[in-house]
Amino acid sequence: MSLYIRFVNKKGDLVERCLVLIEVPSTKATDLLEAIHASMKTSQLDKSHVIAQCYDGASNMLGEFHGLQQLIREHGSPNAIYVHCYAHRLNLAIVELAKSSTLVNKFFATIQGLAVLIGAPAKGLHFFTIAQQDEL
Repeated sequence: MSLYIRFVNKKGDLVERCLVLIEVPSTKATDLLEAIHASMKTSQLDKSHVIAQCYDGASNMLGEFHGLQQLIREHGSPNAIYVHCYAHRLNLAIVELAKSSTLVNKFFATIQGLAVLIGAPAKGLHFFTIAQQDEL
């Protein structure tokens, strides 16, 4: 999971920074909340200052009662409004558009194959790491 922060600096400029890349054991909202709060604590950020949160539309993120966006508000950031990630929507639109071009489709299939060859998905990598530790 990647955690970004966006803030206004002393000059009044809007700044966005990747705070941390986090390996999470699962995508359950409670596990994500725990990882976010631990990262904020390590970075000495006050969760009460969070005013917005942005995710894709997955149910574990968006859920009105048990989703991450609700848990964030209940656990220290009551003013953190939820905003849907429009970059994710744009990505989905580009993927659909790319499917209509054989050349573009072949290019992305090759890139995807390389990504699979070079690295494992986060969940798979997490379980593989645990299995390796158990063997040792």
